[in-house]
Amino acid sequence: MRATGNKTKLIGLLATALVVGLAFLLYDDFNYLGTLQKERMAEKETLFDQVVAMRSDPIRHLVMDYSFWDDMVKFVYAPDPLWAEVNIDSSFASYRYSALWIYRADGTLAYSVQRDGTRIGHGAPSPAPEGWIKPLFAGKEEFPRFFVATPQGVMELHGAVIHSPRDGDRRGKRHGFLVAGVLWDDASLAELARLTRSTLTLRPPGAPPAGAPPDPRNGVITFARPLAGIDGKPVATVVVRMAAPDIRQLVREMDNNALIGTALMAVLAILVVFVLVSRQRLKNANANLDAAQQTAQMGSWQREFESGDTSWSENLYRIFGLAAKETVPGPEQLDQIFDEFYRGDAARHELGRPGLGLAICRRIVANHQGRIWAESAGKGKGTTIRFTLPRALTETDTISDKEPAYV
Repeated sequence: MRATGNKTKLIGLLATALVVGLAFLLYDDFNYLGTLQKERMAEKETLFDQVVAMRSDPIRHLVMDYSFWDDMVKFVYAPDPLWAEVNIDSSFASYRYSALWIYRADGTLAYSVQRDGTRIGHGAPSPAPEGWIKPLFAGKEEFPRFFVATPQGVMELHGAVIHSPRDGDRRGKRHGFLVAGVLWDDASLAELARLTRSTLTLRPPGAPPAGAPPDPRNGVITFARPLAGIDGKPVATVVVRMAAPDIRQLVREMDNNALIGTALMAVLAILVVFVLVSRQRLKNANANLDAAQQTAQMGSWQREFESGDTSWSENLYRIFGLAAKETVPGPEQLDQIFDEFYRGDAARHELGRPGLGLAICRRIVANHQGRIWAESAGKGKGTTIRFTLPRALTETDTISDKEPAYV
């Protein structure tokens, strides 16, 4: 029973260690997953913003360079269609813009041009209501960037105040305003999606998200970028979805670890239940054995091979007149244990037993002309009961009739 108890404790310790180990592993995996998601989110957002800025660089440089040019100052005051055709209309291919507007200092439109596919047309309508241009440049931002909704779609606009190059710090007289825009149409979005390796969706302001909420555990990073208008309010929102295969692989490994851990816990639970049931059955069997031995006036002992300890059954203690679980008789008591009513150590008497077991055994052996005695290596070392009986003579025996044969 002691060995079984030690094994049960060992199984309990192993189960605790397994649970703690699995919990730590899952906790570490979830922490790493959260950190990885944040890192990938930051990387994808930075990549998208950098690509958008890169695509905007040509039109931004257009308004910065053309607004700081003496010929442009002259054109504002005296528009020349031939000069515009040579210097403005021909710049579509280089700067990749969709439309361009030149305003006078009072906010009136001086010139406009737009591109529709490969065709260039003049007289493009103003991208915003009348009177919007001067307040736009009244702020601190020198080169404002904003979005407007047009019949053709959402357009990204860049603007600048027209200054003479002699005004090196752009703080002098305002001669007019230059605004250029690029359309975020399907072709533009497809190119941006290719450059960023993403899926883009342009959503009107206030529109509910389509489909189920994105789950980064599926290996897809999703974020949104509002496209702010002149007043700072979004005119549209671009939803970006980018693949993150390393997150998907990590989630698969976590799911596998969780599955393996669950299987191990199930096996361990079955093992613990089996051990507990086995212990209960063994306990019941020992109780039945003790009851049977008590009824038959018999006893038993068992030896644990791991520890080398020897233990007696409770009825065996009763037979020897000892209290249960106490030390077996010592050498000083070996000559007395066969006496009638002797109970060994007086402190260990059990009042329910008369102490006649070994006395009866001695009489039975003596009636058969035998001998019975007890041997012990000392107190706490156990006791051995030995006896001899005479063997019946056969025709081939030559032993003298006066000497009995013993076995």
